[in-house]
Amino acid sequence: MSRIHPVTLPKWGLEMSEGAIAAWRLEEGAAAAKGVELVDIETEKIVNTLEVDRDGVLRRRLASVGATLPVGALIAILADADVSEAEIDAFIAGYRPVNASFEPGAEVAPPSKQQINSAASSASAAPAVAEAVSADEIKRRNAAAHASPIARRLADQLGVDLSQVTGTGKEGRISQADVEAAAKALGTAPDAALPDPSPLSEPAPAAVPEPLAGPAARRLAREENVDLRDVAPTGEKGRIQKEDVRRAAEARRSGPAEQRSELTPWTPMRRSIADALLRAKQTAPHFYCAMDISLDAASPFIERLNRDNGARVTINDFFVKAAGRALAETPDVNIHVEAEGVRRFSRVDIAIAVAIEGGLVTPVLRDVDGTDIRALAACAAALAKRARARTLTSDDLKGATFTVSNLGMHGVRAFDAIINPPQGAILALGAARREARETPSGIAFGSVLTATMSCDHRAIDGVLAARFLSALKRIAEDPLSLVL
Repeated sequence: MSRIHPVTLPKWGLEMSEGAIAAWRLEEGAAAAKGVELVDIETEKIVNTLEVDRDGVLRRRLASVGATLPVGALIAILADADVSEAEIDAFIAGYRPVNASFEPGAEVAPPSKQQINSAASSASAAPAVAEAVSADEIKRRNAAAHASPIARRLADQLGVDLSQVTGTGKEGRISQADVEAAAKALGTAPDAALPDPSPLSEPAPAAVPEPLAGPAARRLAREENVDLRDVAPTGEKGRIQKEDVRRAAEARRSGPAEQRSELTPWTPMRRSIADALLRAKQTAPHFYCAMDISLDAASPFIERLNRDNGARVTINDFFVKAAGRALAETPDVNIHVEAEGVRRFSRVDIAIAVAIEGGLVTPVLRDVDGTDIRALAACAAALAKRARARTLTSDDLKGATFTVSNLGMHGVRAFDAIINPPQGAILALGAARREARETPSGIAFGSVLTATMSCDHRAIDGVLAARFLSALKRIAEDPLSLVL
């Protein structure tokens, strides 16, 4: 093997185009045997751990935690212990990102000795950007980079991807000089001098007339640290008086605290959620149907199940199972809405919404109608545990034909969920509550839950939605049918 081995951002799944560094598991200088966990990488839906695929020493970590990089970007260097720092610098300077279509474990051809020698003279230059990245994509990435405004605009102009540039400023801030060095490495800078940065500089502010004030008012303003431009004058011809300065100083002391804000860049998961739900609301004509369902029979049924050995059944497990049975009875709801038409499925695969730190994932329970409710509960608990541990695979998240979302444990009475495309509908469950109702023997209290169905009106009309909810209500209020 080569004495220097590049570690690049892997491609996990056909849809993966970039990933974010979630956590490094090895320190620089640590020995790395094959199979040792190196770094956690967050994709749009999951966090996977990249393992070292050969022995060596972790000589460089080239991406900081939180950095979002394209597939194929160089993120670390493994090398033999006797490889010099200069050789590694030269290797990095001469490295070009691999094709984004590669798969994990694929061999990456290191640069030739000639390339390394050629690059040694420019070892401080930043890694280059993949040619396949579009200008719009580069601008989008640059907008989130930790860089000065001038550096960002210059990078947009020269086609430099700032996610590939290591900043040399305070806390890694990318400067104009960093961009110029990267542009030279990329060959996107003009052969002559780089563009004169002066046109990119902020325009000089327009001259502001000096406020009219006497020496005493000015002295007091200095003592109170009051900007005279913020003082409302009451003197003759707009002259600022000492009393005006005192009022301004008092107003500042008694005013609201200084407004502060902080921008949190999108993580791959949040961006994926945002894109999917925005697309769903913009393209799927939603309508909503709600129905109250009595829990007077379901609650003792669940308690009875939980007295037996086996997995604990929750109210959510109960309604997932009931929804599976209702979908089997109304198969026109168990669908995907596609550009070419409506795709119906013979098996009910239901996604359950699981909130995790930084987002939401929807692992899928297979063959819900054909699975025993206890086995279903055990599978749901295992998927939720793996979701929170970020160990789900892409297969765990694919192929759902329907989704159940539950906010009842947070006290939400009822809510309207957004359809998870290409599914045709989603069921939202609220909290159980006690309500009085009229019975043949008088007023009695019972437990009630509101189930709200969001439907894509292109494929599901109101009557069909009502039939599904009616089936769900009948099954939930007669739960023995779930085990017979």
